[in-house]
Amino acid sequence: MRKKGFNVRSFGSGSQVKLPGPSPTAHNIYSFSTPYEEIYKDLVAKDKNLYTQNGLLNMLDRNRRVKPHPERFQEYKGLSDVIICCEERVYDQVYECYVLEGKGR
Repeated sequence: MRKKGFNVRSFGSGSQVKLPGPSPTAHNIYSFSTPYEEIYKDLVAKDKNLYTQNGLLNMLDRNRRVKPHPERFQEYKGLSDVIICCEERVYDQVYECYVLEGKGR
């Protein structure tokens, strides 16, 4: 979309950044203010092979070249013409923020 001239941003919508861990029940949890560089180094130290194989290090490498740290949707002050949510849970959080709390006005 960016290549077509759209202003594109990405956000998290939870209270913390929750990334996959070594098992389905173990996660890596970070605050939204944690720099991508710090998250990247932490995961390399924990298990470089695992996080390379699952693509997490590649994603973080790209993200750290785009912006310094993750951003929380609810803290964004701008307006958006289009919002794409990939999970129903995220859609519900965005709906609550925009419609019920009046952010979209």
